[in-house]
Amino acid sequence: MKVAKKSAVAAELLPCPFCGGEAESVKVTTNRVVVTGCVRSACMASVISVTEVEGRQKWNLRIGPAQQVVS
Repeated sequence: MKVAKKSAVAAELLPCPFCGGEAESVKVTTNRVVVTGCVRSACMASVISVTEVEGRQKWNLRIGPAQQVVS
C-alpha cells in the first residue's frame, strides 16, 4: 500500500468519538482514497472517502444520544 504524505488538516478534525484519540487524514495513492481516522493503533476507528473534505465531514459528523420518549 502506497501512502502519500499526511494531511495538514488534522487540527480541524474532532477527536475520536470512541477513545478520544487524535485524528488525521492520509491519502492512499494505490487505492485513490483518503482514510480519515484515529491515530491510536489500538482503536483504528476510521472512515474512507474519495476526497479529504468528504473525509473530514464524515469523521466530524456526530450523532447525539437518542432522546428518551416520555409517554
